[in-house]
Parts: sequence; C-alpha cells; structure tokens
Amino acid sequence: MKSFPLFKPETIDQRISRAFWKYGRPVMVNPSVIIAIIDSYPETNFDTYYPISVVHPSSGIYYSALGQTFQTPASPQYSITSCKFYLRKNASPVGILKVRIYAHTGTWGSTGVPTGSALASSDGVAMENLTSDYQLITFVFSGVNRIILSASTNYCISLEADSATTLDSTNYVNVGLDTASPTHAGNAFHYNYSDWGAEGTGVDIIFYLYGLA
Repeated sequence: MKSFPLFKPETIDQRISRAFWKYGRPVMVNPSVIIAIIDSYPETNFDTYYPISVVHPSSGIYYSALGQTFQTPASPQYSITSCKFYLRKNASPVGILKVRIYAHTGTWGSTGVPTGSALASSDGVAMENLTSDYQLITFVFSGVNRIILSASTNYCISLEADSATTLDSTNYVNVGLDTASPTHAGNAFHYNYSDWGAEGTGVDIIFYLYGLA
C-alpha cells in the first residue's frame, strides 16, 4: 500500500516565499497569498529631511524617532511583513535602527501620534550600513511581530534609534520627508522632550508598509 506524506499547514514565512514582486507589483504564485502595500508615501515626494540624532527615548530637543500615521483598508486584513524608509547617514553614526507600530491617538491627519506600548517591532538595521546617498532601507518584521492589523483603523509607524555608540549632532541619520506639498492623508510625528509630537499637516514622511493578506 502506497503511503503519502503527512500534510503540514504552511507557516507565514512559507506563504511569503510563494509570493514575489515583479515590476513593482505583487504577483500571486499561490492564490491564497498576496503581498501588497498597505500604505505608502513614495520617495518621488522627497524634498528634505529631519535628523534622528539621539537614542530613543529623547529627553531633550533632538529627535530620537520620526514616523507617520497611516490607515488600514476596509478589506482585506494584513499581517505586516516589512517596511521601508528613505534614509542616508551623515558622517559616521554607529547604532541600531528599528521600526515600531503603535496605536493612534489624536485627530486623524493633523495631530495623530503614537499611544501606549509598541504593538510590533522590526528587526534591527545598522546605521553604519547606510550610505551617504538616500536609499529605501528595508526593515523586516519577524515572528510574533508580524501582527495582523485591524481593518479601517488608524496606526502609527515609527522609525527609532534603538541603541547607539556614536549618534550626535554630527553623526546622525537623515530621514527623508516632504515639506513642499505633502498629500498623505495622515501626518508626520516626532519624539523629543520625553513625548510624542505631531508635525501637523505640513510634513509627511517617505515610507512603505507591506503586508500579507
């Protein structure tokens, strides 16, 4: 009698491996898998930067985190997989950057900021591996940090200096953004003086957030 291997359900990592990107769009290899952009504000909008120059959380004037509020679609729900920010280094910072997802408080699109503890945290990216030119830098969410976001819900995505041995007013990370004609529906925010602060309607951060449906 012929035996057959025991069926094992696919893990999220295995499902992701069945999907890939082509010409900037998600391609379905397995009909049950779609990796897509949950929200974004493309680098074509870039015109300037704000610096991250101290380890988070900052108790003084300098920023330790910068991010953007975003809203999930009504359908489908997504498990976050990765994100990108438009970054370069100034001089020679040495440390680790991480991206965290938070719940949202405040008025959507103008005074939105993070609230509570982080819901998810990315794997770290070394500041010293950034270049002196702006590039889209990928941050991966792995394991329990691949949380499922609720539909039609406001969240905050925050880029943070998680740790550093060299990070100051000379050696820092430039975070690409748009102050010329920001059009994202959310708003940018920062962290300094031991608190979150909204940038209002005049600033949007360059970012991409990807998820698995």
